Amino acid sequence: MLTRFRQPQSQVLPPAPTLQKRPAYTAPNAEVRWQWHQQFGYNPSSLGALSAEIFEQSGIAGGLPYHAAGRVWIGTGDPLCAPTEQAELLRAFVGQARRLGKVAILLPVTARLAAVAAPLGFTAVCLGATPYLELQSWSPAGNSGKMLRDNLNAARRLGIQLEIAPLEGTEPTPAFRAECAALMGSWQTSRRAGTLLSWVFELDPFGWSAGKRYFLARDAGGQAVVFLSASPLPARGGWYLEDFIRHPNTPSGAAAALAAYALAHLTESGASLATLGAVPLCLPRRPEPQAASSATLEALLYAARPLLSRWYNFDGLRQFKNQFRPSFWENEYLLLPSKSALPSAALGLLRATLPGGLRTLG
Repeated sequence: MLTRFRQPQSQVLPPAPTLQKRPAYTAPNAEVRWQWHQQFGYNPSSLGALSAEIFEQSGIAGGLPYHAAGRVWIGTGDPLCAPTEQAELLRAFVGQARRLGKVAILLPVTARLAAVAAPLGFTAVCLGATPYLELQSWSPAGNSGKMLRDNLNAARRLGIQLEIAPLEGTEPTPAFRAECAALMGSWQTSRRAGTLLSWVFELDPFGWSAGKRYFLARDAGGQAVVFLSASPLPARGGWYLEDFIRHPNTPSGAAAALAAYALAHLTESGASLATLGAVPLCLPRRPEPQAASSATLEALLYAARPLLSRWYNFDGLRQFKNQFRPSFWENEYLLLPSKSALPSAALGLLRATLPGGLRTLG
């Protein structure tokens, strides 16, 4: 049996964020954006996208976060509106972009939105898959949980200390933030890509921090070695464990131990679902019949996987997340208004994610 890291009686988690909690962020109409997320936040990317531009349509309560990159409008995640109004908001978004001479695409979107978009003529391209854990029944026991148990045992032997961020009101303390900033600096200098990717990959763990929860692992000497934040997924009764930052010399098992510790806390607070985020270009690929996916475009994308593996450890990421024995996986997609939009979409994505061009990969 797996022995979980239990929550000390003195460290009771605060309740899940509610509509009344004020976000610690200065985006335009921050309170309204926060309420949209609390009502409709289904995609793990939703909270991080709240600081982007927001496309709105008259008569629809909600909006669609997006970034402009040259001639391309890049919708970030699923629309933050009622599921019954998502199709109408997608039509309006694409139509407005077309009238302004732009190409509208969306990513990463869930399988649910890909199914909504299929009757509208969108082409879906699978970008990878996201593992989900049904927390109230989750128990990584048996042979398939051996890797996680081994990591937890290694962390204990090495004296890894696990903790929740100390708070001042609803915010992490300045000392905790400073410690995490130093850890992030060490992590960024060691990344395989050798560059700070922008937009989707931008590191902003303390954006909208009043709604998040933060966890930290220290080595036996008290040095911070792993940090993660958890963002709420209100429409799914769950949490997204993101911004998983490790020191280059992180002791064996510390990262897995911190994730297990966070999952135990979220379970005890009543959460029903959690995800550790997507695995890009995940293998094996999983068909989704309701998404109008293009086998040709997906084959082209996955053909680049061996080359991209020089900078990104796809298999290692999947192995790390798979040790938690996910209850299920869901595909994540790129949505194109048509197959002919692919060249413009590719240029826009390159401009958005690598402002300095491919040479910045080193």
